[in-house]
Amino acid sequence: VDGIKTVEDLEQYTERVVGLGLPALYNGSLRPAPDIAARGFRIQICGSTHRLAYFAAWAALAHLKATGTTTDQVGLASLAEGARPVAPITQILGLPLIYDMEARYVSTRPRPAARRVAPF
Repeated sequence: VDGIKTVEDLEQYTERVVGLGLPALYNGSLRPAPDIAARGFRIQICGSTHRLAYFAAWAALAHLKATGTTTDQVGLASLAEGARPVAPITQILGLPLIYDMEARYVSTRPRPAARRVAPF
């Protein structure tokens, strides 16, 4: 859904999409992040985070230039003092559960060989 411009639009989107249990992403900052999370949104894109991403990328590239490696991201911790780590996108989307189910319910029977169909 695109075009959420007002809090009323957000209310309707929450009711019509999130309320039905559909996966929902919110791109905006009409309400504080805790309110958006309480509405059931799993992912929020917020323009203010772009600045932090820019500084993190800049610090990583400066470190690479100075040391020739990116294995030790010195300086990045100071950019996000006190911030809790963000879960990888695979966790946010619930993929570990899917991977677990795939492993648990995979068939151990060999697949039948594909049959060639003669052309007409």
